[in-house]
Amino acid sequence: MLAVVGTIPDENFPLVTGTVTLAGGRIRIQGRAVPVNRGTPALLAAAIKAGEVLKRPPPIAFLVGDIGFGKGSRMLYQYLSQHLGKSTFHTILFHYLQPDVDWHNRVLFAVEEMGQPLMEFVNRLLKENLIIEDTSNPTKEHSLPASTTRLSFTPPGIEKYDDLTNQRIKEILDESKIDIPIIGLAKRLEQIYLPDGKILHLDRNSNSSLLLQHIRDEAHRFAIKYHRKRREKIKT
Repeated sequence: MLAVVGTIPDENFPLVTGTVTLAGGRIRIQGRAVPVNRGTPALLAAAIKAGEVLKRPPPIAFLVGDIGFGKGSRMLYQYLSQHLGKSTFHTILFHYLQPDVDWHNRVLFAVEEMGQPLMEFVNRLLKENLIIEDTSNPTKEHSLPASTTRLSFTPPGIEKYDDLTNQRIKEILDESKIDIPIIGLAKRLEQIYLPDGKILHLDRNSNSSLLLQHIRDEAHRFAIKYHRKRREKIKT
């Protein structure tokens, strides 16, 4: 499920949370209607329409009024730092918030609490050798230091994902109560492997392919960071 955190250009708009709907050119949340003309309301409207096409539920929103002075943004940061850790969103997007480093860090700690089920899932994969540590030098594509440790989703002795491996990962996802669609993205030709075995071929330089590559690289970065923290805790 998608959650959108953002502001409304109205200093009197209170902090509201909940599922967002779209009707008559306005988004509606907690009995309040906001015109879809710019900023976060326009983003939410686009997310709702995209969700309808993809058959995904409407987004959850955390909204507050802020006209650029930051009072509303700080109020929203405080709320998120106190409540976000108990949430179960798969994706959270921040839009048009006044930057504040201290509050950013507090919210990031809350986001890390949200990631515990996913981290348990990664640990299961590590224990069953469904992902292994790969210490080979990274390619220029990722522009990471040569000493960087990678996580490779290829089990030992297996050259590519087979149906058994895919099935086991699906089982662990179900057992971990993580409901997310999964695909595989092969590096060399950037082919997309679907759960039903079909393979999609996209131009590796197309916008769609570049977006998927960026998501994969960000997932690698997140896994590497967590894996390093995990090893440091074991050492200490």
